[in-house]
Amino acid sequence: MPAARFTREDEDRLIAQYLDGASLSTLGKQEDCCLETIRKMLRRRGVSRRPRGGTARSLLPDQRQALIADYNAGVSQIPLAKKYGVSQASVSRYLRSANVKMRLYGAAASGFERCGGRVLQHDYMTVKYPRDGQFASMRNHLGYMLEHRLVMAQHLGRPLTQNETVHHKDGDKLNNDISNLELRKGKHGKNARYRCASCGSLDVRPY
Repeated sequence: MPAARFTREDEDRLIAQYLDGASLSTLGKQEDCCLETIRKMLRRRGVSRRPRGGTARSLLPDQRQALIADYNAGVSQIPLAKKYGVSQASVSRYLRSANVKMRLYGAAASGFERCGGRVLQHDYMTVKYPRDGQFASMRNHLGYMLEHRLVMAQHLGRPLTQNETVHHKDGDKLNNDISNLELRKGKHGKNARYRCASCGSLDVRPY
């Protein structure tokens, strides 16, 4: 896959996998691209390369217990990752290994997992979507799509275009409630928010 075809969500997911210990070779095979494509993306996003043979940071048993206690007290995964200096994927792995019941947001909270399941792809939740559904054009080659994009598409009543992105207002990429999502155009850096041309409101809905 050429580097230009990586979406911001793809890059975030790959960075999370790399920081969680995945090798460049593994990521290249996964994305069907050369190693240099992954290297360039990491350099462009300011991600420091691991020393040869380096591994992701692991938490000590007492740190894991503290992390789990924080999660059970209501702290979400993104803040926990920042607090303990690990990736969100690691936080999720620690919680799953301790059989902690995960909090659900967005489509999953309403039972959407009946359509085929939900899979945590490191920083983001993906959902299986039927090929004959209204938003099937947003599926990847495995039939999955990012849950936060699906929630926004359902809210708007139409599929999202490739240049539309969905921003998590509180920074928690697993909080896919529509109240936490914001439709944007282009990348999350320098981008344009949708604004009503008449009143200037950011609260844009289909009519």
